[in-house]
This record gives sequence, C-alpha cells and structure tokens, in this order.
Amino acid sequence: AIPKSKDVHLGIVKVADEMIGVSTVSCANSGFDHDVRIPNSIADPEILSENDFVAFSVDVDARGKAKAVAPFWKLVGRRGQERPGTFANFLGKISRAISRTMALIECPEVVSVHGVAAHISEGVMDTCMLDFGDTIAFTLRTGEGGKLEVAAPIWRCCTAPGLNAEDADELAQKAAVAADRVEVTAGKKRAATPLGLVLEADSKRSRTF
Repeated sequence: AIPKSKDVHLGIVKVADEMIGVSTVSCANSGFDHDVRIPNSIADPEILSENDFVAFSVDVDARGKAKAVAPFWKLVGRRGQERPGTFANFLGKISRAISRTMALIECPEVVSVHGVAAHISEGVMDTCMLDFGDTIAFTLRTGEGGKLEVAAPIWRCCTAPGLNAEDADELAQKAAVAADRVEVTAGKKRAATPLGLVLEADSKRSRTF
C-alpha cells in the first residue's frame, strides 16, 4: 500500500558519498534539527546526486540521530518543475509490455479505484530511466483513448530488493561511524555521472517493447 503522506518526508540530497557508503538529506519537516542520514543499506549513494529530491520515512538510531528507513524513493523525470510538495497517490510495479509503446502497471489499488489497470508509455520510461520490474510511486493522467497513464515525474524505489529490516539495521549500524566523516569527505565527490547511472542508461537503451 502507498505510504500515508504524513509518514513520508520529502528532502533534498546534500551529500552522496560512494566511498563511505552514506548520504545525507536536508529535510525541513523531519522534526530534527540536523540532516537525515541515508546509509548504503537504504539507498546506494551511487544512484544519488546532490540536489536530488527524495522521499522516505524517518526513524531514530541508537545515538538519537534521524535515519531514513526503507523504502527510499528518488524523484525521476523532473524537468525543471517546482519542487514537489506531496508524495504520490499510488504504488505499483512496471510489469510487462502490452504493446509496442505501452507497459502494464501492477497496482491493485488503481484497479479498485478506477476499475481498470494503469499503463506507462515507453517515452515516460525512457525519460525517467525506468525498466520492467521497477517499483514506482506515481500519479495518473488520462491519455489517448481515455487510458489511465502514469505521469512524470515519478518516484522510483531505490532500496535494494530483498533487503529485510534486520539486515538493513545491521548495515546501518556498521555505517554509523563512517557517517561521521561525511562532512569531511563531501568535497571529494566526483562531479561526473556515477558509473551505476551510466550502466543503467545503457541497459534502458537496450530495453525492447
């Protein structure tokens, strides 16, 4: 089910450090007077960049510091629009191609509310660098022929699939000490596109409908 808006905090990535495996996010509505730490177990810094818009729920670690908990979402397909004010309305998974240009979204809630399934166009998938199997949080628009289509921008789930809460907590604790060095090493992050995104882009270009 889609997380309740009040349980989801929106923020902006300040640091994404691949070397120590921790990111920090400025989140004005988190209720804390410090940035929220995002350990590698929740979202790999390799797929985050400074000023990315992200969404997540917040918990407190053993030291009383704010930490993000899975799932962790990154806004993709944003083309200079104003910063998002709310989270998405629906949660689903990109299932399979149903035509040369459209793919089916697995989302029982959409079917329950609207009586039909949602779809996503190949163009939106390319713009947002999405692929089959990706979990997304989204809003809908009415496309050609009255079809319900996923509209960009889209929240993409960045949390590693299959990661359970116990493993995430253990990895987060191991990263806590390294996280203290984020501010020191932040200036060393390279400006180039992370390799993971380059490989991801190549994989998207090879996707066929």
